[in-house]
Amino acid sequence: RYMVFPQKESEKLQNIKNKLNIIYLPGHSSRFDELIHLKRGLYKEGINIESLNIDYNLPFKDIAEEISKYISKNYKEKVCLMGLSFGAVMALKVASLIPKKINRVFAINPFFERKTVLKTKKNYENINISDFCDKNIKAHVIYSSKDKRIKPRNSKKIQSFLSCGISRIDGSNHTISDQDSQQIIKKIILSKWKR
Repeated sequence: RYMVFPQKESEKLQNIKNKLNIIYLPGHSSRFDELIHLKRGLYKEGINIESLNIDYNLPFKDIAEEISKYISKNYKEKVCLMGLSFGAVMALKVASLIPKKINRVFAINPFFERKTVLKTKKNYENINISDFCDKNIKAHVIYSSKDKRIKPRNSKKIQSFLSCGISRIDGSNHTISDQDSQQIIKKIILSKWKR
């Protein structure tokens, strides 16, 4: 049984090896094939995208450790992590575990209130941002002003804790399903990649 199932977007598009890599972590009830316009746009800019399908029914710590092992084993160079919703929170945790392997985290609509309760099959895990991730992570938070699931103050708290950049996009929902918003996020990622 695989907890992390990788899918390389490059295999779907062309047989070209790009030099820069982003690993995409979907949210709790998301699919690894979403944000397709964003991922294709980044690929055309020379960035390889690998999407992970995550089993969020496992304990949070185990998931983060499994993803960290996968990255350490399969990537010699540093990678960026891009996560949506709960995947953004997971990306922050993974970056805390293997900081020397992570270039930057792009946290899109990160799901984090003061204490977030994650229901697993066996127990509940209380997650607090200050106990959960390292303050020194290179990150950039991106949030939707029209997100009905998560209030903007949530993203602003994470940005404040990490002392990182933050970008607001207008006109999109929590899952960033519209193509225009995905193009805006692509531009943000391209502009923040090296900073």
